[in-house]
Amino acid sequence: MDDITLNAYLDGELDEPGAREVEAALARDPALQRRLDGLARAVALARAALTPALHEALPDRLAAIATAPAAMPSPAGANVVTLTPRATRRWVVPAALAASLVLTMVGGGIGYEHYISSGRGLPRLVAGDSWLDTVSNFHQVYARIYADEDRALVDIAGDDAERVGAFFGQRLARNLQVPDLTGHGFALQGGRLVLIQSKPSAQIVYVADNGKTLTLSILSVAGGRDQAPRLERRRDANVLHWRSGGTNYALVGDIEPGLMNAIAADIAPKLLGA
Repeated sequence: MDDITLNAYLDGELDEPGAREVEAALARDPALQRRLDGLARAVALARAALTPALHEALPDRLAAIATAPAAMPSPAGANVVTLTPRATRRWVVPAALAASLVLTMVGGGIGYEHYISSGRGLPRLVAGDSWLDTVSNFHQVYARIYADEDRALVDIAGDDAERVGAFFGQRLARNLQVPDLTGHGFALQGGRLVLIQSKPSAQIVYVADNGKTLTLSILSVAGGRDQAPRLERRRDANVLHWRSGGTNYALVGDIEPGLMNAIAADIAPKLLGA
């Protein structure tokens, strides 16, 4: 089984029969399981290491090259309009570079033992039969990294909630006001944009004073009826999920159910009306 299939499994991109086939192979082959664990850890740790690059400005010399209009010959007599190049957003080129480095490191099959030699590692990401398994897997990674390193694995920092909302709103094609959970004891750490079922999903991360993490996952869906909040236990975390206005929402964390229900009751109307 190749790494492309394993990466698709980790990302929750396989359909249910495909995921079941991978799981059966993992049960039969301990070496394959070790490869999968290595992939999961390498991806998470590489992303953590490269996250600061997402917010670095492109050096002036490279920015000039990246934004310069290309010199192209024009047919004789053609109407030529000179366009002023737009300034490249700070995150665009570094993000592309970071993605290519991750793909090179993981897809190329190098460095696994270097990343997992500490023995602690990260929890295995397991694709499941629904998006809830995927967001639960992501939450496990966020929680473990915060517990081990006292920092959040985020692409955009949470020091400016409006900026976080604009970042995700643009990518989810909706208005989004990031909920303020300080009244419930959770401080915004930031967020990550991930693909779930080939669709962009916002993963907004909060941390309590006691170090417990809480993730709010937002995924747009086509069709389907609204669903009232429902609490489940997945991947050693409570998951409170609901659907409203064509969007799936989930709160994920090792948090007391009563508190999760209170948070959902507080933020659900605000998310719908944003």
